[in-house]
Amino acid sequence: MSLYLIGLGLEDERSITLRGLEIIRNADFVFLENYTSRLVELDINRMELLFGKKIDLVGRNFLENNEKLLELSKQRNVVILTAGDPMTATTHIQLKIDAEEKKIPVTIINNASVINAIGNVGIELYKLGKITSIPFVAKSFYPETPYDVIKENNSINAHTLCLLDLKPEEQKFMSFNEAIEYLLSIEEKRKENVLSKETLVLGCAALGTKKEKIVFGKINGVMKKRFLEIPQCLIVLSKLHFVEEKSLKRYLV
Repeated sequence: MSLYLIGLGLEDERSITLRGLEIIRNADFVFLENYTSRLVELDINRMELLFGKKIDLVGRNFLENNEKLLELSKQRNVVILTAGDPMTATTHIQLKIDAEEKKIPVTIINNASVINAIGNVGIELYKLGKITSIPFVAKSFYPETPYDVIKENNSINAHTLCLLDLKPEEQKFMSFNEAIEYLLSIEEKRKENVLSKETLVLGCAALGTKKEKIVFGKINGVMKKRFLEIPQCLIVLSKLHFVEEKSLKRYLV
């Protein structure tokens, strides 16, 4: 018996690959992981109708405390569905390791994710530096790591992709506006000139789908633009190549 990690892509249930669909229809159990990301148009009823399977939503605890999941995978064919690509999340990498240590066969079915969909905006992917994540903060939790990553990437003239936090079970999805406010608050505290209201950024929503929205410009202009579509991301830009400048003009705020 086997464990299958299958990416759903970015838009809706139709973004599944043909190979992924074939595996799902022959699986014994199908679980949809609902915390690392989500489809732009998530409809479980439509998904079950297309896939021909009952789909159970699961959270972080199901995958991280995975004894029951792995025991089930020893006896039956089990599918874990994820929005985007299954291997862009650390949790899924650890799950793969845990399964292999127990001699459970693991098959990965890759799909489109935000990491390759940002090519849609017109920046050159080989100029991306280290990727960072911006979390929801609290008085007792206000990490400055994303600021440090941007600072490091700036030093090598690399763009920074900022993935934004989400809590689907609470219907909370961070906007790029919130992410900018967070970064500027750290700049105000540290005053290291990593960002300013003149910094060029891209605010993106629902990348890789028909609802895709992109805005480009200086922080003080981009902040005025708001998108309802989710999920969103923020790209902090370094020095632009003239081809990038030409491509980005259509999104200038």
